[in-house]
This record gives sequence, structure tokens and C-alpha cells, in this order.
Amino acid sequence: MKNLVLILALAFSIISCNNESAELDNGLNSTNIYMPLTVGNFWTYKVVGTGTVNRDSLFVQKDTVVNGNPSKKMKTKFNPFGFYSNSLNKNTVRQLNDKLLVSGKSNFDFIANLGINIALADFVAFKEVTQNNEQVGLIDGEISQVVQGFNLKIIYSLRSIGLTSLSSFTTSQNKTYADVKPMKYILTLKVVSPQTIAGVPFNITILDTQDVVVSTQYFAKNKGMVFAKTVINYQLQQLPAGAPVLPIPQSGNQTQEEFLDTFLVN
Repeated sequence: MKNLVLILALAFSIISCNNESAELDNGLNSTNIYMPLTVGNFWTYKVVGTGTVNRDSLFVQKDTVVNGNPSKKMKTKFNPFGFYSNSLNKNTVRQLNDKLLVSGKSNFDFIANLGINIALADFVAFKEVTQNNEQVGLIDGEISQVVQGFNLKIIYSLRSIGLTSLSSFTTSQNKTYADVKPMKYILTLKVVSPQTIAGVPFNITILDTQDVVVSTQYFAKNKGMVFAKTVINYQLQQLPAGAPVLPIPQSGNQTQEEFLDTFLVN
């Protein structure tokens, strides 16, 4: 999956001080045993892509402080292959009641030669108590970058969505887990190329607005993330004659699955 591998940090929303205070007043406290964050905890995953099988190892490296908030630094043993491990590698996680907030940087490379770097600051990666299809996190913005001499503007939207909790869940490899909370993460992109002709600026649409990445992840009580299925799908626009030819594949479609293999949580 080299051309289409996700290297994306989980994507999610900023929590205001007012929201934090309201939740504390409501008494919504949680040990967040769906993602145990004791230093030394680790998880290994079997990462299955199209014609590939790899292995990731993710662990809670150390305690740290980010903007005055006690947090946990996450790390992988080797360069990760899977979406989930890539999401947390070198980033920090902290708990706020029934939420997990991620800070750091997300690196996303869904198309060869086109990468996106998004700064994360207390973005919601997980919420234990939600309604089905409840959006719990949102961040959007624009990134300008140059790809092999071409100016591109990338308009993005990242959402995290809570799904209905499950009393049990069985993976496609027939492993069953009890008390599971699924979350869905969606990356929507639009890519344009700013141009100027005779002094008049305009944009050529390279990628029209599409849900390029959809990742569904399942968190089991006392275990952490046990299974993730990530689908990458995009189709570039047919460019008009005379438009710049970009070094980007015209389309892509990939599915990746991550299965919990071994783990140690305290």
C-alpha cells in the first residue's frame, strides 16, 4: 500500500474550557478503560492490506505535559504500516472525562506525492458516551503546498463520529470481544490548483469534494482498540486541455484492516 498508505493522526475536535467545566459539573467521569493509558501498556496489530501483511507495535512510552495538561506520549517500535498506529505514533493522548484528546501532528499521504500535515491540539479521538452517528469532533481548514512545482490548495474536513455501543463484536478473523465502543473517522478533501491567466486568478479543481478516507475502529473494554477497517477511495477530476499534468494517480481504492494480536494493559 506504499502509494496509498494512510499516515494520519486521528481527526477530531477542539474542546473549550466551558465545555470541560460543564462536563465536570455533570459528573461524567470515566476511567476510559476502553483505552488504558498506563505507561508500559502495549498493543501489537496484524495489518492486512491489498496483497500485504505487516505488523505494528504501539505502546504508551511515558508521562508528559502538554500545555499544562498531564498527557501520555505514544510511540511505535518501528515505522508503522496501519492507519491506527500511524495516528498515534509520536503524538500525545490525554483523558478528559469520557473523552480522549490527541495533540501533535497528523501526517497523511493518501496519494503518491501528495502529503498533508495537520497540527492537532486537544482533538477528540474517542468519546465513550454518544448517540449513534453523533459527531463528537470536527476540524476543517486549508493547506497550501507545492507538489513537484505545482501549487495546490487542499481544503480539508476531519470528523470523528460515535456509533452505537455493542455488547459483543466479532472480527472478520472470528475473534470476539465483549463491551465494544465503535468510532468512525472521516476525512473529506477538495484539492484545487491556483492559476493565473492574463492577470486573472482562478482555480482548477483537481479533486472535487469527496470523503476520501473512512476508518471505523472498535474499542473493547479493558483492552483498547481491537480492530480497524479503513477505506481509501478517490477519483481526480478530468482536467481541461492545457491544464497542468500532475504527478498524482488518477484514482485510488484501497482497504486496510488492523487486527489486535497481542497486548499488555494495566
